[in-house]
Amino acid sequence: MQWNIQQLEKRAQIYNRIYFNNEIELPIRIRWSRHLYNTDSNYDAYCRSNDEYHLIRFNVKYSNVSDEIMRSTLVHEMIHAWQDEHDPHCNDDWAKYEGHGPSFIKKCEELNAKFKFTYPLMRYTQGSKLANIVKQNKDVYFVYKIATSDLDPNMKFPIGVFVKFLYRDEIVNLVNKGVLVKYYTNARFSNKTCYPDIDNKYVTQTDIPVTYTRLKQYKSGSFVQFIRDEFGLYHMVSDDDFNFKDGMDVEL
Repeated sequence: MQWNIQQLEKRAQIYNRIYFNNEIELPIRIRWSRHLYNTDSNYDAYCRSNDEYHLIRFNVKYSNVSDEIMRSTLVHEMIHAWQDEHDPHCNDDWAKYEGHGPSFIKKCEELNAKFKFTYPLMRYTQGSKLANIVKQNKDVYFVYKIATSDLDPNMKFPIGVFVKFLYRDEIVNLVNKGVLVKYYTNARFSNKTCYPDIDNKYVTQTDIPVTYTRLKQYKSGSFVQFIRDEFGLYHMVSDDDFNFKDGMDVEL
């Protein structure tokens, strides 16, 4: 969909009513930017320009994203506007959280639980900034290829890495590169893993899941070799019971 400013500002009014019970009192203004990328930037996507309105800036690349991506992104930025009016301590510890502190996460979890967001609102928050704040999200994606055992050519098994969050367009991108993606609501390591310290632990209780930002660098060739070089053997896992060490040296 091709978005324009008028559509987005109208959406902001609707979302204020649906998600925030019209608690954002000041109007929201939207602007395009060529220097901002909402998901990876040193520029602020949201800022309170003055006492008359809230300003949300989107990179021009966002002008044709899907309806679901725009909804999640716009609501994310509107949470900052809501905080600005209702949470006088929202910018405490800015150096530590960069605006995504305890109250922001609490609001995200509230909206994620109450409404059906295809893409969770907190996707890009870095774990190191969450400190002791608990994120209630056990969903994970397994990105993998089917490998053939060197010891037994008739033995096939999946081998890959776990990723905590993926958008639909990112899944399509990975599939187009020749890898497979499987979704889990409660992934758990089996006692057959070759690393005892993660035996019988839930995937989200370990540091195993990786980010799409690194995974998207895969282009072609051996996926097993790529994840070994990019993430190390510690990240290479399988969703089925199999001889893990047998799969380490498999070339796809």
